[in-house]
Amino acid sequence: MTGDYKIILRDIVELFYHSPFKIFNVNSVDRETLVRPFGYFISLGITTSMESLKNIRDIIGKSDYGFEAKIVELESIKSEEYGDFLNVITNKTEEEITKYPSIPPENIKVYTKEEAQKLYDEMTEKIDSGDYSISPIRQKLSEVLKKIENWDEHNVQIKDGQPGIFHKYINYQKIDESEFRIGIYVTKI
Repeated sequence: MTGDYKIILRDIVELFYHSPFKIFNVNSVDRETLVRPFGYFISLGITTSMESLKNIRDIIGKSDYGFEAKIVELESIKSEEYGDFLNVITNKTEEEITKYPSIPPENIKVYTKEEAQKLYDEMTEKIDSGDYSISPIRQKLSEVLKKIENWDEHNVQIKDGQPGIFHKYINYQKIDESEFRIGIYVTKI
């Protein structure tokens, strides 16, 4: 594949996906040997939904540029020999691919729907008794609670005193020296 295809892919994705993303060269078939890139892997971000991945995959596959696009898992291994990452598509089928469980860092407290509601109620009681200092935090918590539609995939997080959305499942994980990503594999037909 030439760089021209990478530019076209970047342009297509930018039209329909308005968040940062990365394009990786697929450059190994055996996890050991670096070869000339023979496809591209598009990583749309670690919290992007499978639905969004599939929508972008379909847009790329239906474009007039003759691309084949699939949802895949990419494994990246740092090669001391080549001084670069070896990027190989794993042998998982699209049906076998699921997002990875997310593990919160130590500085983030995660709350289930019930726990977050209890926290909100406790804050309301404090405000009702005259402690208005937590009013902005309670307001933000209220906004986060209203935003979460799928509690199977999200929880509430508190980081540095600020409420936010915690994604239970993500498109990236690191195991030992390998990094795994879920995204879109594109080749030219």
